Amino acid sequence: MTQFRTITILFTLTISLCSFGQKKQLQVSILEDNRFLIDSIDYKVKTAVDTLYYHDKTIQAIGNIALEKDSSKSKLKVGLWTEYYSNGQNKSQGTFQIDSYIQCCTIGHCRQYRNYKTGLWKYYYDNGQIKATGKYKVTKKKTKTSCKGGDKILTSHIDNSWEYFNNKGDKIKQIDNIKLELENAN
Repeated sequence: MTQFRTITILFTLTISLCSFGQKKQLQVSILEDNRFLIDSIDYKVKTAVDTLYYHDKTIQAIGNIALEKDSSKSKLKVGLWTEYYSNGQNKSQGTFQIDSYIQCCTIGHCRQYRNYKTGLWKYYYDNGQIKATGKYKVTKKKTKTSCKGGDKILTSHIDNSWEYFNNKGDKIKQIDNIKLELENAN
């Protein structure tokens, strides 16, 4: 059985009290804050190659996942990932990164981790032809959490510099349904 260690790190949040125009210091305890080492650029700890399979045992995806500090596998994708259609053709290829946010858990504030896409990505049709290619634009946005006021997370967006193709490989104008499909893809 894996032994869990809870480490509490205190940090200070400054809250502006609008009604009084004063600032108040609030101590917040974050549980399991050091699960992964993430700096302002990227994830900085061990990874392991992971292979996902379809029900018929054909490869669905290959890439790296983040390892917990005890070297157990997490479910967080990091680095280069290649996803395949069930017929073996490439479906997508690109890089994942890890971000975190504060959630209000039963035992107090805790850090939650999530993936986002970064850098150059390529998407394909099931016949092997390129569907779209471009670099994800990463921005920070406010999101709702179970904590009052929510938190900020890094999100990936497709901008107007992306190129789109039909299933024969001919370049086409951006089609909203393809863009929406790509933005919602894992």
